[in-house]
Amino acid sequence: MDKSYHFLRVWIQDGEKYIQIDHGMPQVLEKDHELWFVQDYHLITTFSAHHPIDIRSPKVTFEFREGNESHRMEARNWDVVRRILEQFPRLKKALGGNENK
Repeated sequence: MDKSYHFLRVWIQDGEKYIQIDHGMPQVLEKDHELWFVQDYHLITTFSAHHPIDIRSPKVTFEFREGNESHRMEARNWDVVRRILEQFPRLKKALGGNENK
């Protein structure tokens, strides 16, 4: 049994129901697939505008390989994320950002 946990985002826009799992691409949830989709997951908790997510101790981890070396850096605030991307412009570019400011 797979014990992985995922963040599922569901919203309605322009009459279409969209889903997004973790950081994946949003996709339309077709009406005839709703029951099938729900049966594959066990809902643990929900968040909404009335019951927002309570974020504590956030951490962003950057992991990459360069040649034979592995690198890992962690950031616990936006200033450190920005500094890592400024100090490693090739990492920023690999993530889809511009090398230049």
